[in-house]
Amino acid sequence: MTNLLSRAIGVTFRCSRGRHERSDANIRKFGDTYKSTCRFCGKPMIRVTKRRWKIIEDDE
Repeated sequence: MTNLLSRAIGVTFRCSRGRHERSDANIRKFGDTYKSTCRFCGKPMIRVTKRRWKIIEDDE
């Protein structure tokens, strides 16, 4: 229940405003960098620099 509530609040107040947060459980090595997903909405992310992540757009 708490996880579902946390996800709903995250999607509503963070992801809708473009403030995604990476999921620690989904980090995978990808070449010289890392990939993960947003912990709230599940969009794929890639690490730009240490502690900086960005959403991967569909056309990339």
